[in-house]
Amino acid sequence: MEQTVDTLSIRQDKTEKDICEIFEKVNAGAIATARADEKQNGILTTLGEIKDGLNRIQQIPAKRWENIVGYILFAAIGGAISYFIK
Repeated sequence: MEQTVDTLSIRQDKTEKDICEIFEKVNAGAIATARADEKQNGILTTLGEIKDGLNRIQQIPAKRWENIVGYILFAAIGGAISYFIK
């Protein structure tokens, strides 16, 4: 009987140790996952900023053409008005 109690005690200690190791591995996995999620969120934020910057850069030539067309129309209207005034 005493030998059975000793055996059970040893098995219980080993089981507790194994459970602690499992919990440590699970916690390490959760920490690694959290770090990966944080990195991914940072990458997505940076990607969004890059896309916004590219959109702004792509709009610059369009704005320049709008300005040029506006100046040409302004000059044509000014020329027409001065022609009719003469």
